Amino acid sequence: MPVEGADRHQDHDGDQGGHRDPGDHVAECDGQHEQLWAEVCHEIDLPGPASRLAPILTGWQDRVASTGATTEGSIAYGLGLALATLGRIDEAAAAYDVALTVNRRLRAPLFVARTQLAYAGLLAGSEPGAARDLAADARSAAHRFGFAGITRRAEQLLGRLPRVV
Repeated sequence: MPVEGADRHQDHDGDQGGHRDPGDHVAECDGQHEQLWAEVCHEIDLPGPASRLAPILTGWQDRVASTGATTEGSIAYGLGLALATLGRIDEAAAAYDVALTVNRRLRAPLFVARTQLAYAGLLAGSEPGAARDLAADARSAAHRFGFAGITRRAEQLLGRLPRVV
């Protein structure tokens, strides 16, 4: 039996409905929530929320998503995902370039490999050679460090890309 009002509740931010809209908390941007929203938008193709995220993440793209206790790497990675979701390929590529630079400076192979894989996916249709190189680099690092999910996704992408002679 359904409980009256159970489908709507108020979370700790006062948000009705139990979710956080990515455009609601610009001043509180630590990057992690926005980064996760960008991943969701990209994975399940949600251009509406991605269009609200892109301007927020643009202002923070030179920073690292961190709560102080944990990190998600360069915020530019999330920006790239949001822009890719919107079909803004050149801007997404530029964001991924920033993310790669930041994540390499962090010496964070997980974040570098994750960014390379996203970048490879972006370029798969237009620049298969560059996409193959990025995916191969991501797979190599993922294999070396034991990032099984990235290894699997990189192999799947490499299997779909045409061989460049």
